[in-house]
Amino acid sequence: MCVQPYRGFGCGHRDENGTPMKPQLCQAPLRLRHEPMCDPPTYILRDNGQGDCPVCRGILESLQAAWSEQREKWSQEDSLPGGELGRINREIRESRAAIRATGLVGGPDHTAHYGYAASQEAILEEARELVTELWELDDDWLDNLRIIRGFGTVPEVSLRSYARRRQRARDAMTRRTWYTFSERQQLILGELYDEHRQAAGLSDDGSERLC
Repeated sequence: MCVQPYRGFGCGHRDENGTPMKPQLCQAPLRLRHEPMCDPPTYILRDNGQGDCPVCRGILESLQAAWSEQREKWSQEDSLPGGELGRINREIRESRAAIRATGLVGGPDHTAHYGYAASQEAILEEARELVTELWELDDDWLDNLRIIRGFGTVPEVSLRSYARRRQRARDAMTRRTWYTFSERQQLILGELYDEHRQAAGLSDDGSERLC
């Protein structure tokens, strides 16, 4: 395989102001003297030390600003736990690194950078779905807590204890453990209703227990 070194930016795109470099042609039997250079050749980047090219830099700065704004909004609204926000941040970084690696292999005219926006949007779309699912669980929890508090059978200190347990489970949740958290919430609610029934002197079916 013929090798074509070139001066370029860290993203793999060509530096138009860089000095052209001669290719290193492969020899027989891989290539005969009269045959053209391999197409495509193996590209070898000689980094100009200036970071990404202006186009890639602009794309990434815009995407990072959008993600930072969304992350701050979700954090302030407690829409997603901190651990999940950190996991999303890592996934975005890893996605960018993979796209960058693809571009470096593709040579000075690669178009891999067009994948940055689509990749980040796919990650954030999954996150938005999780936000919606978590809101539904939060609403269900608050509705049930309001019902139990209205009965006046469970002491406030006990209600706060249940709420702290549920919050700890929520804080530890990620997208991969959402179902586990959902089950945990139902378990805590079950214990809460059990305490209410016991305090109210009710049987499991809601009827009054006979002494």
